[in-house]
Amino acid sequence: MGNLRGGTTIRRGTHAVAAAALGALGLVACADTGGGEAAGGDGAPSSTGSGAVGSGPTDDGSPTDPTGTDRSSDPQATGSPSASSARSASTGTRSSESPTSSSPGSSSTAPTPADPSQPVMPADRPDDPDAGPVTLSVVGDLKLAHRAAEDLRAGDPQAPFRRVADELFAADLTLGNLETALGEGGTPEPKRYTFMAPPAFAAELQEAGFDHMALANNHVYDFGAAGIRSTLEALEEAGLPFSGAGEDLASAREPAVLEANGRRIAVINTLDVAADNAKIPYDNSQWAATDDRPGVFWAVPEQVAAEVERARAEADDVVVLLHAGVENTRPAGKVQQRVAEAALDAGATAVIGHHAHVLQGHREHPDTGQLTAWGLGNFVFDGYPAGAEQNDSAILHLTIDDQGVTEHSWTPVVLDGGYPQALAEDSAEGRRVLQLIESLAE
Repeated sequence: MGNLRGGTTIRRGTHAVAAAALGALGLVACADTGGGEAAGGDGAPSSTGSGAVGSGPTDDGSPTDPTGTDRSSDPQATGSPSASSARSASTGTRSSESPTSSSPGSSSTAPTPADPSQPVMPADRPDDPDAGPVTLSVVGDLKLAHRAAEDLRAGDPQAPFRRVADELFAADLTLGNLETALGEGGTPEPKRYTFMAPPAFAAELQEAGFDHMALANNHVYDFGAAGIRSTLEALEEAGLPFSGAGEDLASAREPAVLEANGRRIAVINTLDVAADNAKIPYDNSQWAATDDRPGVFWAVPEQVAAEVERARAEADDVVVLLHAGVENTRPAGKVQQRVAEAALDAGATAVIGHHAHVLQGHREHPDTGQLTAWGLGNFVFDGYPAGAEQNDSAILHLTIDDQGVTEHSWTPVVLDGGYPQALAEDSAEGRRVLQLIESLAE
């Protein structure tokens, strides 16, 4: 399979990370602008400042594939059109097996069914002696503009991650959603909120323990094609793997393949969010990548399923990161459900979401060894008042073995001034967040 993002393995201290290979890209500068995305997310901020979660619609879908595929015949397609790294001894240590990226053709490739249209579910796979268990930690939205960018410029770039450092480094692989374009200068898109941070944050994300950044979200294109390109180049230069955006549709769909303990995990990232309709209307679907235009991998269920099937041919497991849902709303929307179903039916081991700015539910699939987590909320995100429900967060921990997801757990987190603080499970706040997560379980 030729579309898995592998490339050169770059080692920083004891931690190996994959350098993505997208070809030569021009560095285009962008700026850190705009006010914080407050309680209304990309919609209107709460006028009361309470940050209460709304009970908005659960159908955030788009019946039209913005890349050109007609989905109008899909009976489920309803609703309105949508738009580490070097580690210091003081912050903890990674597990002894360093994660790496690898090119297609590794000897640790998982057995694949002869007929990819009939995928073997993770729970039914044979044991693979060459692929050991891997632990993953996954977090939600990282907005590195505003307070985080100010701290970086002031010489304290690790300030956002200081109170979760041990948790980020505890896993073999740590994944997050980069809800900010990287660059210096540039022209913002005509939308209500535009987020940009210095490109130096790419290396700082590695230093914080991250092994992969999701880019298919509604802020990577805040500064248009130039901002997408500068973000790609910053991550490439830092050697931090990513997926979900690219110079064209093929590269935007391309999974990143991470390896730890002999297990190869393909990470696919995709996006489908509604058009902004508060204050300044903005069609997010215009940034679906095409054959000749940079953008994001728009979440057409059939295309997501096809990418999962292709990735399964050369990886042991596939994790799909889905940026979708209705902001400030806990129930999973129809788009989330359709895309997750397509990915899981194609053999994905886990589908993990973000975008809603609040914690959403999760579902175990013990018979198949799969897991769905609809939304992990905010992780680094200033702009919400103290006590807002958008400040409740969590780190999702997974153990993936030959039979798929064999264990999962949560670290409760609360954002303080937009920065995450890990909570003790037996603390009052820790118990409150864990009880919330348990109440949302499906």
